[in-house]
Amino acid sequence: MTLIYGIDTTQPITPRMVRDAIIECFHQAHDEELRNRTVDEQVNRSFCAAIVEKAFLDIGADFQNPTKEDLLRVIEQLAVFTIQFRDPLIVDRHIAEIRQLIDKLP
Repeated sequence: MTLIYGIDTTQPITPRMVRDAIIECFHQAHDEELRNRTVDEQVNRSFCAAIVEKAFLDIGADFQNPTKEDLLRVIEQLAVFTIQFRDPLIVDRHIAEIRQLIDKLP
């Protein structure tokens, strides 16, 4: 069993699962940045979900019912956003992990 952001890649994957994995990816990356600060876990998770939801809105996609194409466009949108304050190699690694999930969608 291989897990990518909580998703078992040996099992069927849905677009909503990938959307949630994108949120988890952002949460983990953001959590690493905040380790030395006192930040409420739920506030951090909500903040990350809001960033991802805004990316869906920015591209005109449905956050609740994403398509494979929406997910591809969203990760591109999020990459443009995150590259401003994250190491490009780390951003590329995260995108590659999410693409593995997207590639498993029908």
